[in-house]
Amino acid sequence: MLTKSRLIQLVSMLSLLIGLFIWRTIDLSEIETDKSKADEQGLELDETICDLSQPCVFNSILGNFVLSVDEGKIVPEHWYNLTLKSNAKNWQVMSAKIVGKTMFMGQIPIKFSPITKKGGELQSHAKSMIGVCTEDRMLWRLKMIIEIEGKAIDVHYDFLIVK
Repeated sequence: MLTKSRLIQLVSMLSLLIGLFIWRTIDLSEIETDKSKADEQGLELDETICDLSQPCVFNSILGNFVLSVDEGKIVPEHWYNLTLKSNAKNWQVMSAKIVGKTMFMGQIPIKFSPITKKGGELQSHAKSMIGVCTEDRMLWRLKMIIEIEGKAIDVHYDFLIVK
């Protein structure tokens, strides 16, 4: 049976839900506006985004890691070779994947080779490819878990690809 107090409770809950829906819609439209402004201006390279035409350095307490692309540039839907070097001792790449930061393109797993020593540095190599997107400018992240003498650290590199 619908009593007066039950009706008031239902109307107040409905009002609360409608209010939250409107607030969330307005909040998301502001985010979309900010995103479209950023897209119009274009993503600029800064200190957190790697310019893969030169080696990128990731500093950690356990050692520095330098990532380079043999081709000097990554082109969507073309193979490229990655080289990861470090002055740390006894390290290995436990897992690596590339994910889109400004678009959802799934995860691209990467398999790095066993560590070799060259010129006093330990290095590992991988071959990969990224997909093409409808966006002209794609911001990607290479995420890795690296084990150094039994301790795992998260290492990541953000890089911009322009079609």
